[in-house]
Amino acid sequence: IISFFASILAVTLFLSTGFITILNLQKVEMVKEQLSSYNLLISTYMEEDNIQDLKKFDTMADSLRITLISKEGYVLYDSIETLSGENLSDREEFIQAKEKGWGSYVGTSKTTGDNRIYYATLLENGTVLRSSVVSSAIQIGSGVNGYILGILVIVAVISYFLAYRISKYLMEPIKEMSYATERIAKGE
Repeated sequence: IISFFASILAVTLFLSTGFITILNLQKVEMVKEQLSSYNLLISTYMEEDNIQDLKKFDTMADSLRITLISKEGYVLYDSIETLSGENLSDREEFIQAKEKGWGSYVGTSKTTGDNRIYYATLLENGTVLRSSVVSSAIQIGSGVNGYILGILVIVAVISYFLAYRISKYLMEPIKEMSYATERIAKGE
């Protein structure tokens, strides 16, 4: 009963973890597509690196961060103004954008220390437009922990009764044989 019960719980935990991981990866890809759309919208609206045009997008979303980076990697504009003049030429999304026209990176921000999803787009004039959002805002795992715990309790109860029934079914003939053997040993 214990080994059957433990194996059912282990499989349930494994499948739940895999499910959450896949959902998170899909959500990150959706956010990258959304950031790509934001970059397209902003670059279409922006006229020749006019930073005043970028400031109009600051209120677009509280969690959206917009950065305009020069050809050489220097920050021309940053919506939260922590990067003014800093060189970002070593950032992965910038390097990818310069090489293939777009780039993305999911990880910890070197500037703010929070986890972010970055998407960078190479503009026609060689500058790079980068947008990002905090990735903890899109993580799914924290919201479904209660559901997973509920499912685990239900699976535990069902698997216990199932294991009990199976073991009873398997043990019944053995008990009958044991009883018959005892009777034969007594001379009956």
